[in-house]
Amino acid sequence: RMLFKHIKQFIAPDILDIPVKLLLQFLLLALLTKQEFAIISLGMLFFSYSPFGQLGTLDYLMLKLPERYVSDTLLDSHRELALSRSIVNFVVLFFGICIVFFLIYSNQDFLLIIAFLAYIIQSFFYQKYLYRTIILRYSYNLEYLFKLKITLSLTRLVFSTLGLYFFGIYGYLLSESFIYIVPIILFPKHGITNFSNSNSNSNK
Repeated sequence: RMLFKHIKQFIAPDILDIPVKLLLQFLLLALLTKQEFAIISLGMLFFSYSPFGQLGTLDYLMLKLPERYVSDTLLDSHRELALSRSIVNFVVLFFGICIVFFLIYSNQDFLLIIAFLAYIIQSFFYQKYLYRTIILRYSYNLEYLFKLKITLSLTRLVFSTLGLYFFGIYGYLLSESFIYIVPIILFPKHGITNFSNSNSNSNK
């Protein structure tokens, strides 16, 4: 029974996210011109490739975290996660700023610049969200991880769809820029500072 509960908490948000993304894709195709849709697709490329900015550090830590959970050395992993997050944030911001300056310097379309800027901002906040979900996962706080991911799906459903429907492409890009802020704000501070495998922390 407990295993089923954990499986449900782990995969249910991802299942919910599928129809939300399908709805958004339908609205994008229905409400935007071909040029606007192409511009959004170009901007999304930055978000798609931003994980390369992790330079392999996150993959390494995800291999080590289960072992350190057992050996009660997750505090060291917390420091390494913070360092890894700092690296990817620097890479994302550095290349993002370079791209924006290049687009401005080469007199590209204003909407294209805004699209890249939106997904650069999204990539930055996504990394914060990603690292916090990793902390929850490896501290086995699956209940709160479930709430966090559900919050993201509902936030996307409300803000992105309404922004697109009522304000067009600019409303959509604005909502996409800050879509990960709501889960970040709702994440309790103690979930970061008390990163350990004690039962007391898991039940907070």
